[in-house]
Amino acid sequence: MTTPIIKLNDLAMKTAKVESVKTGFWATVAASYMWLLTLICLCVSIGLVWWSMPTQGVEIEIHFPDGHGLKAEDTVRFRGIEVGTVHQVELNHELDGVDVTVNLKPFAETIARDGSQFWIVRPQLGLGEISGLETAVGHKYIGVLPGDENAAGKTKFAGMADSPADATNSPGAEIILRGEHRFGVTVGSPLSHRGFVVGRVLAVELSQDGRTVDSRVRVFEPYQHLVTSETKFWSNSGLEFDLKWNSGVHVDVDSLETVVKGGVAMLTIANGGQPLKPGQLFEIIGTPDKDWYQQSNNVSVAKSDYLRGAITLDSSWKQKGVLYGTKELSSSFVATHIRKGDADFLRVPTDAITPPAKAIEGSFAISGPDGKGLKVDLESLSSTNPDSPTLDLEFSAVTDRPFTDNQRRQAEQPEKCMAIRGIRSSATGSKMTFLHLPIEAGDIGEDWVLKNFDGDKNVWHGAPVVAEADGKLIGTLIVNDRTAKIVVGE
Repeated sequence: MTTPIIKLNDLAMKTAKVESVKTGFWATVAASYMWLLTLICLCVSIGLVWWSMPTQGVEIEIHFPDGHGLKAEDTVRFRGIEVGTVHQVELNHELDGVDVTVNLKPFAETIARDGSQFWIVRPQLGLGEISGLETAVGHKYIGVLPGDENAAGKTKFAGMADSPADATNSPGAEIILRGEHRFGVTVGSPLSHRGFVVGRVLAVELSQDGRTVDSRVRVFEPYQHLVTSETKFWSNSGLEFDLKWNSGVHVDVDSLETVVKGGVAMLTIANGGQPLKPGQLFEIIGTPDKDWYQQSNNVSVAKSDYLRGAITLDSSWKQKGVLYGTKELSSSFVATHIRKGDADFLRVPTDAITPPAKAIEGSFAISGPDGKGLKVDLESLSSTNPDSPTLDLEFSAVTDRPFTDNQRRQAEQPEKCMAIRGIRSSATGSKMTFLHLPIEAGDIGEDWVLKNFDGDKNVWHGAPVVAEADGKLIGTLIVNDRTAKIVVGE
């Protein structure tokens, strides 16, 4: 075995090199990039947690006279949409009601404003009211009717014992009906015109002197023109009995709502009445005069500016049958009578006066409301723009009022309007009546295409479209197989 030999001189030649090492937070961080990566991950984690946390809305407090079984985690709803959550329900210090704390969702913060009304929706069954049945087996919830959009913000509210008479807050004009008795009218009773609901009773109370009963009634905006100073009001029970010896008993039922809640009916019995004014006072009686319905048949309460210039036309043609012979086909459309200066024109859909490809030559014809053929020069149509959806054709003036130069205007943006269709109401064609198709501004999409249209092409194709604001012509309704649009233009 060999043993290594170390010489002392070699050890003496070796020296050690010692260096100082820096210490501290920044030195530790600089020594490795892993600290930087850890810091980045920590920031990202905090950001994700913060982003995933639900955003808190406005907290409000509502005082109700009774809780009706409402509890935490129940909801607040407006137009069927959840806009808040009940956080806490507790008795107040005076023990005369309950205080409910509600957290409104961020998108519904504007509900927390002066004038907003809150009530607890619950099942209510009785002779005067049937509502809230969906809460019989489910959770209670708080209904809300927001106040004016320009009202100041507010966080404490006095809740209502019952829902308001008109929970949708439909726009309209408020009038007062005064009678010697209540006549069975209750809060929420419908106001009807020939069986159609045109308003709602908001409140029923004794007058200041206690001699009469005053009912506050809201006439909905689309029907305000039906009420004039010549309008009569009476109590409507919803049931009418007619006993005749030869036919027995005849029972006429208006509607379940009218039978249950009672109601008010109205008719305008004379022309020339003054337009409705908000706050106007009318008399209400128990039963109507027998002559009122007959008198009302001679009254025109329609907005006369709308009833003009719509003429129903028919096109017919022949084409060869599948196996043999020929078959006759036809379609209907609407034309608009327009007067430009001293000249009269008929504005029609281009496709309505264009013979179909399979039509036998010379068989295509257009008939007017009087049954006579209109002279349409089909050859001259070839020189017009085939892509234009409507054409103005010269023709002799008819008896119906046309849209003159001051009865037409250009529409810059979608607005509330209606399509008009004229029909002859008698065999002799001496009387013209009108149908109207209401169109809300929100139903008009891009390029004036109607989002929800379920009308018949044979009824509404080519109908003039007039603005509800002033009754002026703003376009023509063009109906395709599945869609409809308003062609805007004078």
